[in-house]
Amino acid sequence: MNDQPHRAGDPAMPEVTPAHRTPQLMQQAQQHLDAGDLAAAEALYRDILSTRPQHAGALNGLGILCQQQGRLHEAIDYFQHALARQPEFAGGHCNLGAALYALGRLDEAAACFDRALALQPELVEAHYRLGMVRRGQGRLEEA
Repeated sequence: MNDQPHRAGDPAMPEVTPAHRTPQLMQQAQQHLDAGDLAAAEALYRDILSTRPQHAGALNGLGILCQQQGRLHEAIDYFQHALARQPEFAGGHCNLGAALYALGRLDEAAACFDRALALQPELVEAHYRLGMVRRGQGRLEEA
């Protein structure tokens, strides 16, 4: 095994492609999103999608970003695309439900929260948001 560091242009070791950097880019995007630097986060998510257009995490991240900007229809599209690639992602169902709830689409939102809880029964956010939906539907005892 060669203990020498990889040098750019070394034919024995291929260049690291952007797809190999996806975990670092996702981490950086999340840090920017958490810090409120939405433009930087969006650029990183789009960079990931330029090489991995089906990356569920980047699609979900763009959905969160759009939701924070009030672009709810766009957020829903991103969440749906992410869930098409990773249907067992409870947090994605919860995110989709939150965007649907914000648009007043209560029945659809409830279905999303129910699905999230079926996948991850301890997901507190889904319990809370489902209670809000039930209250909005006038189903106070269930809320």
